[in-house]
Amino acid sequence: MSDAPVRYRNTVLYDRGGQKAVGDVLLHADGSWTPSNGDEDVLEDLDGSKRLITRSFQNWHTHLAMQLNARDFSDGFPLHRWLNEAIFPTEARITPDYVRMGSRCAAAEMIRTGSSFAADMYFYPSVTGEVLTEAGLRGLIGGPVSDAALPSHPDAASALEELDGLLAANNEDDLVQYAIATHSVYLCNEDTLRSASELAEKRNARLHIHVSETRKEIADCHAKTGR
Repeated sequence: MSDAPVRYRNTVLYDRGGQKAVGDVLLHADGSWTPSNGDEDVLEDLDGSKRLITRSFQNWHTHLAMQLNARDFSDGFPLHRWLNEAIFPTEARITPDYVRMGSRCAAAEMIRTGSSFAADMYFYPSVTGEVLTEAGLRGLIGGPVSDAALPSHPDAASALEELDGLLAANNEDDLVQYAIATHSVYLCNEDTLRSASELAEKRNARLHIHVSETRKEIADCHAKTGR
């Protein structure tokens, strides 16, 4: 009976490719759905009259643990003032326990609002990976890389060394994979970006970076590199 479908009555369903249904539907354990004739054996029989059924959302750029140190904090600041005056000073005190607590809060919000996947970028990536696995959520967890010292690593080389180990085990978890999260062109020099790219190629891993978020960032990059 555990593989029996769940019935939603009097609902609206919208699926990939514009498929839709209005009325009674069965949701199956493999993720598929079929119309219901109303008399099947089901795991649950629910009123769907005030619900829209659709696939879960995916968030492809998150900092999950920042639930605790960024939301509604110094809103309205320009990006670089916000980072330098509000965020970076608080992040100097970030610990693995803090990341675990913040990621758990974020995971609960994801579940409540219908998100099943996050591409995250934050300190102590293995902690965030553990949290998402415990919650049954999927994640692409980017370990942060920066030339500046981070709470989790003193420099880019040590961050890349840890990531090499995480990336080597990328196929051991059905839910969570790891990536390389070079923070930005203003916190990673060209050598660091090249080293990250080489590691990504070595481990067949993804790269995650903040790019062109502000005019200042673009102008500073042109002034520094000539391109």
